[in-house]
Amino acid sequence: MNLTDLRAELTNRASEPDDRPTDLLPGVHRKITRTKRRRVATAGAAVIAIAALAFVPSLTNNTAPEPAQPPADYTKDGITLVGVDGDNRLEKGWIGREGESELRFQWTPTSHSIALYPYCRSLNGRSLVIQFNGRQATNEQCADSGTAPEHWVPLDVDNSIWLDAPVGKPIQVTAHIVDDAGRIIQDETTQLAVGLYTTPELQLPGAPNRIAPESPDDFVKNDIRYRAKVGGDTLKAATIGDRGQTTLKFRYTASGAPVSLRTFCTANTAGAGEAEYQLSIQIGGVGERGPSCGGSSTSTDAGGSGGSTLADAFKAGQTYDITVRLQDRNGKPVTMPQVYLGLGIYEKGAQRTVDGTSLDEVVEQGGYTYKLGEVKTVDATKTKVLKIDTPADKPYLITYGSSDLGPNGGTVTLGLDGEDTGGSFGSGGAGFGTTGQPAGPASAATLTLDGTATKGKLILAIYLPTE
Repeated sequence: MNLTDLRAELTNRASEPDDRPTDLLPGVHRKITRTKRRRVATAGAAVIAIAALAFVPSLTNNTAPEPAQPPADYTKDGITLVGVDGDNRLEKGWIGREGESELRFQWTPTSHSIALYPYCRSLNGRSLVIQFNGRQATNEQCADSGTAPEHWVPLDVDNSIWLDAPVGKPIQVTAHIVDDAGRIIQDETTQLAVGLYTTPELQLPGAPNRIAPESPDDFVKNDIRYRAKVGGDTLKAATIGDRGQTTLKFRYTASGAPVSLRTFCTANTAGAGEAEYQLSIQIGGVGERGPSCGGSSTSTDAGGSGGSTLADAFKAGQTYDITVRLQDRNGKPVTMPQVYLGLGIYEKGAQRTVDGTSLDEVVEQGGYTYKLGEVKTVDATKTKVLKIDTPADKPYLITYGSSDLGPNGGTVTLGLDGEDTGGSFGSGGAGFGTTGQPAGPASAATLTLDGTATKGKLILAIYLPTE
């Protein structure tokens, strides 16, 4: 077992209540300025109604049901929460008075597909933290200046915040304006509001997105799932703790294949000012503090993304005792009543080696599986531009990057249809980025090197859907 590699890999990855409440509110149509979900539904998807006044016809009555009435706008103390914003419909809203730094109210979720509309105005650069039952739903800069929220944050149906907020059960919603240390501040210039909207599943730009299909071979506990297959990778061992369990132990018998360790942790979800918690992963009694715990966007599809790939940390045929422990940033074990932890060990699928670097033959993105197709390379010491044709009439993934270009290799940037996509990274070392694209006309992608390579290759690869 190569503990040096394990240590390096883990270290590298170590990111009163309002007296005038209402359930129906107002505003203006706003664009999404941040999204944390991997999937969402077409713009024409059906709306989830929060109230339905339906007329049920008898067998001899052909009268059509009356349409559901849209929720009304809600205006209070100069702030408006719109009743209907596109396909989003207001379910619950609370607006604070000017100078209030904290809101508390109860809300009973009717859905786990929710759009959160935060509003926070402050002249002193504060932050707004919104929590459900003490767990962070979002942390926002107080940057609003108008009379309505300027963006919204979708909360996925698989967001870990729902582990302690089931549909049909009342929960406590809190909103605080805090300073950099997470302390609630008193400031007469502040005002805050919270809008909770039901939302359909939308479709983000790029390749299609969906909830990945489940399998009877998945490992599931406490509504957290490690899927049996993710792309070309296969789950070989997993553990998921009960609520509040901060030490997990299990065993893994290695086949000798490279593995990917995929953690699940909800420790860093309490809000601003909370210490950064990390996991200690010990293999055979030896290990290091590894990845930090996920934040408010942690998905209950625990093995669906991320992971630390270890090429040779496990010897074929040997059984290892694995311990996962929650620690603070100083390495001290901690207790946390609401925390959920998990670890899955996936053995990597087939890979293709290109100039000393590896590309997965099969990958997953947005709940769909893709297979590696064409791969193109050029000598980065001789040319700084590489092009590849993109397919027509089908979604695809494009992986772009390089092998090791030397100490001053520079930055590589991907362009699609002659435009800079903003996908770039550097400098010099081997690495890859991947972006998904929807079906469309055939075109070309260009990879450009900004720098001087002393070795290595520029690499572009196309992945095509398997279904």
